[in-house]
Amino acid sequence: MHTFFLFVQKMRNNPTALIVSLSVLLTALRFFIVNPADIAVLRNEEVSIYLHAAEKSFFELFMMPDSNYINLINKFCAVIALKGLKAFDEFAQVQNILNWFFAALCSSFFLTKRFDILIASWKVRLALCFYLYLLPIQDFYMVFSQGYYLVFILLFYFLALSDKKALSSREIVVICVTAPFAVFSKPVFFVFGFAFLGILFMRISRCIRHRRTLDAHSGLLVYLLVLYAFQAWFTITHYSYMEEFAHHLDKTNLLGLLFFLGKKIVIFLGYGLVCPLAHILPPNAANALCFISGLAVAGTILANCVAFCRNRQWIRLVTLGLFAASSLLSLYGAISVDFLYQRYFIQDIFAVQWSQRMIFPVILLALFSCAFWVQRLRNRYEKISIALIWALCATSYCISSWNFWNTGYLPSFMWKQTRPLLEERYPFIPHAYGMEFYYMRGLQFVSTEMPLKITGRATLAAPDVAMGKKVHYFVLKQKPGSDALALSPSDALMVRVGEVEYKARLVNPGQNEQYLFKFNGFVPSEAFREFHVAAREISLPGRALSGYIIGF
Repeated sequence: MHTFFLFVQKMRNNPTALIVSLSVLLTALRFFIVNPADIAVLRNEEVSIYLHAAEKSFFELFMMPDSNYINLINKFCAVIALKGLKAFDEFAQVQNILNWFFAALCSSFFLTKRFDILIASWKVRLALCFYLYLLPIQDFYMVFSQGYYLVFILLFYFLALSDKKALSSREIVVICVTAPFAVFSKPVFFVFGFAFLGILFMRISRCIRHRRTLDAHSGLLVYLLVLYAFQAWFTITHYSYMEEFAHHLDKTNLLGLLFFLGKKIVIFLGYGLVCPLAHILPPNAANALCFISGLAVAGTILANCVAFCRNRQWIRLVTLGLFAASSLLSLYGAISVDFLYQRYFIQDIFAVQWSQRMIFPVILLALFSCAFWVQRLRNRYEKISIALIWALCATSYCISSWNFWNTGYLPSFMWKQTRPLLEERYPFIPHAYGMEFYYMRGLQFVSTEMPLKITGRATLAAPDVAMGKKVHYFVLKQKPGSDALALSPSDALMVRVGEVEYKARLVNPGQNEQYLFKFNGFVPSEAFREFHVAAREISLPGRALSGYIIGF
């Protein structure tokens, strides 16, 4: 560790080399955590962005809403993967790794000297950088969450543009190039636009008082505000997407509701501080630890605000305010959407290692407030704080490794196996892990899960099959934990209609929970009254099987 610290300290004089080398290291750490199968599976997000990136121009892709915002970094990575690297069969892996690298690039800005005004110790910032990047939350390993790390770029803008000193040419280029990615990221960080507006107002006022011309700071601030105005217009235009999910709170007991929400926010603050520990302790102990830690964090926030006002440390005070405003905006989104309200306010936040991404601003608020509070104490506490953060990093790394390598199930559909179906006239893509999500184009019917009756060694019957349908795909599903089938690429599904026999090829060979078979044409659903699996050395009796038909 001492050698690593010496390396970072030496590289701080060359910020470009520091950012790139640290980004490569962080990306490599994530790569070695995950199970390779988890970044090669078929997911809704990869399917959607692949289709739009492959079929649309960059402008059309840029104007496509992701939920109700732009999320430019994900689209940019998709264009690089498909049109730059031509990674069609490895799109899922390349898309993940590119997003990880750009997220690491953003996080590494935290080590630049601009952040000395916030947290003077670069060793504390280095430990926090690793901790935030390696949080044991599986959402932060998915492509749709990497935009949260662009907050460090926005903080860099805030610190650089609020400084009275002139900007270097390198900083001006960095801001101009990265601004579209940073501004067109997560809407919860839209509050930074108001900070930039305030800085511009103060600079214009100073120029008027002293009769000076506007400098590069003002031009860059105008540039950022134009981008924010476009982001605001885009979000408002596509806001109707969320209306169908609106959650209506019971406001009859307003005091009780505020107490309930306040207690949850305290737990969120504590979770941000002790996140890895909350995932390994029993639920009651984790709740108690998060609540006590949250009260401590709330105390540091109040103490910091008083100290910053007394000492006129406005940069740190505004930074806390920006994180607090982003947290409130994020929590408002969670409260106003029904399924998010259930996940964040009804369930324990640490119940699973996913879906905590929306409280990332709360995690930032908790960590920065504690870091501000600790650095106001004597220097001896700094070493203790650094040791504790690195201990949490190690715990996070172990938890994430365990989660990815001991999930207890394997994905049924890998990207490379199923991607060619996207080029079919009637593509059908089930979810990799057997969840009830399907992508299909041109097809209009997906049956409910129907039990299959085993009538012979390799013969099946679907007595409850829907009549009058034209079937193009068939999904064979086996009960999890049962004696699993293992089908080879040469295995097929055979059905007979009168004297005509139809053959469906197997899309995803191997040992899976679900198997997808595709017919060359359309087969009447009545043919599934009895059908068989053409496979070598297969015996179906004793197995629990079910299936779906997909078509018209």
